[in-house]
Amino acid sequence: MELWKQINLALQAKDKVCLFSLDVVRAFDSVWRESVLHQLTLIRCPIKVFQLVTDYFRNRSVEYSVNSQTWKFGTGRGVPQGSCSGTLFWNLVADRALDLPVPENCYIQTFADDLLVVVGGDTKEVLEHKGNLIFQTLVQWGKTRKLRFNSNKSVLLPITYDSRLKLDVPPRVLLNGQTVAVQGCLKYLGVVWDGALTLRSISVRPLLKLLRAYRNVSTEALQVIACIAPLDPKARDVFSRFVLQIQNDKVTIGGKTFFSHEFERPFDFTTIHPAEWVSIPFGTEGPCGEDIEIYTDGSDLTGILGRPLWFSITCRMSDRATVFQAEMYGLTMAVEYSLRLEPWHRECIYTDSRSTLQALLASQSRLYSISHLKTLLKETMVRN
Repeated sequence: MELWKQINLALQAKDKVCLFSLDVVRAFDSVWRESVLHQLTLIRCPIKVFQLVTDYFRNRSVEYSVNSQTWKFGTGRGVPQGSCSGTLFWNLVADRALDLPVPENCYIQTFADDLLVVVGGDTKEVLEHKGNLIFQTLVQWGKTRKLRFNSNKSVLLPITYDSRLKLDVPPRVLLNGQTVAVQGCLKYLGVVWDGALTLRSISVRPLLKLLRAYRNVSTEALQVIACIAPLDPKARDVFSRFVLQIQNDKVTIGGKTFFSHEFERPFDFTTIHPAEWVSIPFGTEGPCGEDIEIYTDGSDLTGILGRPLWFSITCRMSDRATVFQAEMYGLTMAVEYSLRLEPWHRECIYTDSRSTLQALLASQSRLYSISHLKTLLKETMVRN
């Protein structure tokens, strides 16, 4: 998510963007153990843990046996790849790369031995300058830790979305004096990224197997035949919802900015003990004319959602509000008004929103507004 966010921010700023995937030569086998111990001292590791790791590294060797003959070599580098400790020791070293100074609109991300660099700039020349500067910094950082980058396996992916860059005329960046190779896509953490940010390379294979089609059939045709929407708009939709609802940040789509406070907040009902889950029942009987009767309705008049409560209170909602939100907020206003009344007579609230009543009847809900409404209704029950 953070990688996509950094790319999206650069594109929103009308910058050109390219990704660099760097390969560390024999990453786990090249970890300098003295560097691991140094990092442990920097993070003020407990002395017992430090002594344990030091003892683990002491007097380690590699044995090579062939035809009943054995050769033994001492080793001061490398950690066991595939083990729990190997990943931890590598992360201690690689984590320092994230603190390196980088130019503006640039970003470094690493997961295990996969290192990715995002470079943004307003021109291709700026991208080349920033890319070369970052590579020089990384190479120097690697030398102090006895790590080397493989120029032959490192690749450059220019983001061709909206014709920002062209695959046939990419930025030219050098790593160890060698031009970094250009590719139309790269695989990172199991996800295949292409320059157009379409995720088409991910969807082609399952669509081909689903339809039993030939491999030369275009991705667009496969999606139409299978009646399946493209993955890239769906991925953008999921990412935008994540930024709005989880990170509580704003999102710009098609030149229009959406703010998190304009959208329904998710509610994690698992934070409440199951014994405290509440189901609010409702009745279907009509008014009798003897109670204090409050009527609520979410109106949709000429495309504008409003909220008449009783006959004197209304509320203007956003044009993007749904009918369900309108009905639910109307019922919330009715309950809040009821709590302000003196408890001298029975109060009845009438609504025509079956969906809101069903949501209140369910003991679990992921909507914050429903949880808030249940809390208000419990207050009315306690008061009465």
